[in-house]
Amino acid sequence: MSPYTPTDVEEQRCFIPHHPVLKPSSTSTKVRVVFNASARTGNGKSLNDCLLIGPKLQTDLCAILLRWRWHRFVCAADIAKMFRQIRVHDDHTRFQLILWRQSEKDAVIPYRLRTVTYGTAPAPFLALRVLRQLAEDEKHRFPLAAHNVIFNSYVDDIFFGASEIEECREIREQMIGLTNAGGFPLHKWSSNCPDLISDLSETIRDPAQNVDFKEDDQLKILGIYWAPLEDAFSFRICAEVPSHITKRTFLSYISRIYDPLGWLSPVIIIGKILIQQLWLSRIDWDTTLPSDLNERCISFCHGLISLATVCIPRWVHSREDSSIEIHGFADASQAAYAAVIYLRVIHKFEPQVFLLTSKSKVAPLKTVSVPRLELCAAELLSRLLAWTISALNLEQVPIYAWTDSTVALAWLSKSPATWKVFVANRVSLIQTQCPQASWRHVPTQDNPADLASRGVSPTQLIKNPLWWYGPSWLSCEPQEWPSVDSSDSLPTSDLEARSVVTHVTNVSEWDLSTRYSDWSKLLKITALILRFVKLTRRQLPCTELLYTTRLMTEAKTFWIKVIQSSLYATELHLLRAEQRLPRSSSLLSLDPFIDDDGIIRMGGRLMHAPLTFAQKHPVILSQTPLTRIIVRDAHLRTLHGGTSLTLRLLREEYWILRAKIIVRSVIGQCVICSRHRANLSSQKMAHLPEIRTNVARPFLKVGVDYAGPLPVRAFAGRGHQSRKAYIALFVCLITRAVHIELVTDLSSAAFIAAFRRFCSRRGIPAIVLSDNGTNFRGAQTELYRIFHASMCDGAVESSMASLGIEWRFIPASAPHFGGIWEAGVKSVKHHLKRIVGVHTLTIAELETLLCQIEACLNSRPIAGLSNSPDDLSYLTPGHFLTGAPLLALPDALLLDRPESRLTRYQLVQRMRDRFWQVWRLDFLNSLQKRNKWHNQRANLNVGDIVIIKDDNAPPSRWELGRITQCFPSEDGLIRVCEVRTATSTFRRPIHKLCLLPIADRDEKDHNL
Repeated sequence: MSPYTPTDVEEQRCFIPHHPVLKPSSTSTKVRVVFNASARTGNGKSLNDCLLIGPKLQTDLCAILLRWRWHRFVCAADIAKMFRQIRVHDDHTRFQLILWRQSEKDAVIPYRLRTVTYGTAPAPFLALRVLRQLAEDEKHRFPLAAHNVIFNSYVDDIFFGASEIEECREIREQMIGLTNAGGFPLHKWSSNCPDLISDLSETIRDPAQNVDFKEDDQLKILGIYWAPLEDAFSFRICAEVPSHITKRTFLSYISRIYDPLGWLSPVIIIGKILIQQLWLSRIDWDTTLPSDLNERCISFCHGLISLATVCIPRWVHSREDSSIEIHGFADASQAAYAAVIYLRVIHKFEPQVFLLTSKSKVAPLKTVSVPRLELCAAELLSRLLAWTISALNLEQVPIYAWTDSTVALAWLSKSPATWKVFVANRVSLIQTQCPQASWRHVPTQDNPADLASRGVSPTQLIKNPLWWYGPSWLSCEPQEWPSVDSSDSLPTSDLEARSVVTHVTNVSEWDLSTRYSDWSKLLKITALILRFVKLTRRQLPCTELLYTTRLMTEAKTFWIKVIQSSLYATELHLLRAEQRLPRSSSLLSLDPFIDDDGIIRMGGRLMHAPLTFAQKHPVILSQTPLTRIIVRDAHLRTLHGGTSLTLRLLREEYWILRAKIIVRSVIGQCVICSRHRANLSSQKMAHLPEIRTNVARPFLKVGVDYAGPLPVRAFAGRGHQSRKAYIALFVCLITRAVHIELVTDLSSAAFIAAFRRFCSRRGIPAIVLSDNGTNFRGAQTELYRIFHASMCDGAVESSMASLGIEWRFIPASAPHFGGIWEAGVKSVKHHLKRIVGVHTLTIAELETLLCQIEACLNSRPIAGLSNSPDDLSYLTPGHFLTGAPLLALPDALLLDRPESRLTRYQLVQRMRDRFWQVWRLDFLNSLQKRNKWHNQRANLNVGDIVIIKDDNAPPSRWELGRITQCFPSEDGLIRVCEVRTATSTFRRPIHKLCLLPIADRDEKDHNL
């Protein structure tokens, strides 16, 4: 360590607990440190890839290689002070800081660690990477040692061996030279041959002569170890069984059993099953176990002590002159499933069988059938076989896989597509993981995997030759093995078989053309189909582009032939036979002929015209859905052109019979063109409402509207600024009498004041009609509030009941629904424009003028008083305003009584009744005629797509909506609809709605 003075930026970092991160460096220090090397291992993986293998898998590899690759004489050694022998680049030492002081009174001094620090996250990688780079750099001097460092080392332990002592000693000397070259002295030498370490210094020998295989040096886990002198493996089992068994203590105890290759699987699986039951019982970590589970756990822990007597020979007796076979066994029970692999070594004498590795798993909590579990065991065996073959490099060795499940063998004998998803996925994995394996049937009593799937006690396992050496017949010749079941003898039940559904249909016509309305897209899809057909027939190279001009032309020719074969089957037959067409044929005047592609073309009279062949002899078509698609494509290519422009483009290639009708129909159904054409809906004029045809006093049923603004000023003379004023027009819906009020603004309060003045002089109306102006809405709310407030007073309840006003609103944006007051507004403006001109009147002058205009409008004739040519008198609205009190309803009619029987008062009343008789017989009859909207149209329906006309926006900005509700009139015709847009819902008259032509085109095509 060396003192380190941090910079200002790093001052605080030194005192914050920080997990150091070492960055790669390429500087040579005490040992060559090159982290970006691209060296490769023997199996083609990069060194960095090898270092990414977890500690558990590296331990498994070392254990299995120790049994296989190293032969009679084996040595093992540790690298002394491995981590501290590697120096870190100076630029990276600032990531390894420690704080130090001798006493509490001294200042804290930061120090830099200049070597790799054991315990940091990158320390293992740095150490192994440096060691491997050292082997790569020195392999030209020490080839045997470099090979063993790369392939036969685990962290700081190195294993190697040979069949001869001299060869093993040569490797030892090279190993010492290689590690010394990098500053890694070896110590703790061990060997199964004492002669190999007798000439070494006693300080570097391993006095215990035992090599532990630990999963992690930081974890104190006792497990499998190798005794060099006995040259055998054994297990270290803790003899102290916990006195108080809980879930925590039980897991802690059994986790000390370290079995990387699964030699103790029949015993370990019992512990796994107990753990699963502990989790299912939902017992807390420190809660005492139930009596039954407690007894089973204690019995299991005590039985593990006997495993210390297990002794497994290290060497599998593999020699250069021997042949190897791999035999794997799989089995499953309802509790677990397992796989075990044996190595069969064939010498000149009797074959020998050795347990190599095994693996077991508990069954899932979800209930799974036993055949499926047997298949899972076969999948586990295939994975274990693939790993073993890859680790030992035994790709060319015969492999036999055994199972006692005939159902699983039946599944494996067929294609995965035969079975359901669960079975198909596992069969596919088994067949791809280990395709060279030969699957066979083994009796259950001869299946060693049965022990690992059901579990046995440690005492039974130690004395069980079936587990340690496999079935007895493996030591015999293959003729004595269990006979191979043929596929005929396997079960043929439909268990897990995939159900095959066959759909039979009779297609008389290809419906591809009905799926698309775009001519270009239809041609592209057809071109892809033609390309596939040509590729399957090897008529087209694989490098051909997806869309070529030739393929698109063939696709167009194909569909034109389809159209003509459906339209002109008789003509095609006659033209191919070179016979005359009948006089009834529609093609006779076109002088048709068939071109080289088999298409009917028009002969015409333009043989010598300077045109192309397609223009002189266009393709003959007629009305079909495909023809409409072609016309629609031409309409789009002309950028939504009209009938003439679309026809001109079509006739450059096609001659369509009745072309104008078809083109107009297609353009009429174009949504974009319909939006800009904006053909608004209309309906037959409705009947007069009841409020306009029944006798009532004037202004009992009234319509209200505003006109203006008009410039006014308060006083005459100079210096007075003008302001805006408005006209409130009240029109009697029965007599057409008008009442005009001057309003200063458009507020609800101003209108309520004008309405009060109107009621004071004309009487309180029963029904008021108006548009949807905000001032009218506010006035309605205010009047209703006043009315209901007055109703709460019992003293005036009876009098206010007769003053209730029903206020009705016409639909928004529908001024023609209030035509009677719109006409009155027009008349008022007519007089104002001619009288006022450019002058600005005072409020008093304008009120006087409006009263005079009111008198003029109420003096308009609406009917004659008699049919006599000498009688020039006529009926006006003013007759109805002076014939009765303002708040009185018309009395009983007196026209039928004799004049001699009437009193003087009744005689006057009879004169007034004569006005109403003339109104009913002459004026009311004059309203019978419909001035416009004479024809009845088809009603709009709920669900129709419409465009809402907006007078303040261009057609391209009009909103699109869907009709959600229709409001029929008394005659059943729809004149008002409710339309929902993307943002809100409106109620609009049909005269503001434009129906889009998106109905079923096939139906319309049929009706043409």
